[in-house]
Amino acid sequence: MDRRTLLAGLTGLGLLAAAPAEARGWEAIRRSGRLRVAVEPDAPPFAFAPPAGGLVGYDIDVATAIAARLDVQVSFLAPGWNRILAGGWGNLADIAVAGITPTSVRRRTLDLPVRYGTAAVVAIAPRDGAAGQAVDLAGQTVAVSANTTAEAYLANRLVLDDAVRVPRRFEAAEVLRLVNDRDVIDHVTRGKVDGGVVTLAEALTAERAGLSLKILPGLLYVEPISVAVPRGQREVAARVRDAVDGLRADGVLSRLSQTWFGIDLAQ
Repeated sequence: MDRRTLLAGLTGLGLLAAAPAEARGWEAIRRSGRLRVAVEPDAPPFAFAPPAGGLVGYDIDVATAIAARLDVQVSFLAPGWNRILAGGWGNLADIAVAGITPTSVRRRTLDLPVRYGTAAVVAIAPRDGAAGQAVDLAGQTVAVSANTTAEAYLANRLVLDDAVRVPRRFEAAEVLRLVNDRDVIDHVTRGKVDGGVVTLAEALTAERAGLSLKILPGLLYVEPISVAVPRGQREVAARVRDAVDGLRADGVLSRLSQTWFGIDLAQ
């Protein structure tokens, strides 16, 4: 779906909230009775717009469950991946649930108080392509979502939040930076590139949909994904952390993960 069409649909559904002057503290959220959540809506099965309209996916269900724990309603908006990472969106949203991997660089612009899942990252190739394993993409053209840990991986500069450097398994001759994993998968299935690096969940979703790709054996790396909160909103961060910890303890995150991924990536 075209991003402008999706944003228009979100506005029509009342999913884009009016923006106050600055980030809201917990009391303002409580009084409003609504938690505004920024999402990345073109990343199935994390978040996407089905033909019937609205938004569905793991991130959507997690955000809805967080709001229920906080005893407020939920609304969604889509400011864009780069805008989410840049921070400064507290005038639009109270939190972001968008598959954000915590890194030291991202902590400069966001507070990342609690992990709500795990993402595995894999290499993919056209179904009839020559690559049989990830190292076969060495010296090839490889597509990746821009400003992601996957891009950092291909540049051999990925350092996760625990200060562990993740060594790349192959060096591409050319890295094609695209908007999101769906674009990467589209380029791979159309044979426009030799391969791509995407999350396992999105690769499996594409494979189950019958798209012409293959998932190359082995995980490139595994990363946590966290809820983001505007910098300095300590009470909001603490309440969201408690809510997510409760969802994990009660098995809700595990059930949602099984629903959307077929495996438990919540622990």
